[in-house]
Amino acid sequence: MIPDIKELSVKTEIQNYITREVGILEPLDDDCDVTAKDIQQIATICNSPTVFDMLFADLSAFKGRRYGPEDADFFVSKKSRAEWRDVKAFVYVARNSNGQIVCAVDIKSPEIQDAEIGYWADPDNPGWMTNSVIALTRIAKKAGFKRLFGLVRLGNVRSEKVLSNAGFTLVGEVMTNDIQYNRYEMLL
Repeated sequence: MIPDIKELSVKTEIQNYITREVGILEPLDDDCDVTAKDIQQIATICNSPTVFDMLFADLSAFKGRRYGPEDADFFVSKKSRAEWRDVKAFVYVARNSNGQIVCAVDIKSPEIQDAEIGYWADPDNPGWMTNSVIALTRIAKKAGFKRLFGLVRLGNVRSEKVLSNAGFTLVGEVMTNDIQYNRYEMLL
């Protein structure tokens, strides 16, 4: 059984919990308008030390180099959009009221019984991540997902706080690719 793509393919209003600014969470699929400025913003966010060190530094593709606009373009054009078309994964971007990308959140598989989520956020624009995760859980539930989980590297207190504040529960530690994580889950 696969999730209901129609229910996944929605734009959702979100709110910054610090400033109360209203933004939008939208699927990063073929219908999402992505500009050169967006590509540069994604590269800038993914190069920030907090994001790069947690997500990219250990990947062999990034040994000795930073995350560049070509990587952001690949993420949008070749990865995210293709995964939507192939019903393999579902990436969303959050935009603030000025249309600037401030974070991304995704469901990493169509496995409705137990799907992993992931996310990254612009450290210069705090306050968007938790409400983006909450919005994603609501979308996932409507699409038929039964349980979502997130893996957080040990010591990543900010990410643990996002999942806790979004209603996920810590269920234990797991080892993946020689890295120790805390596993958080939410039944939908």
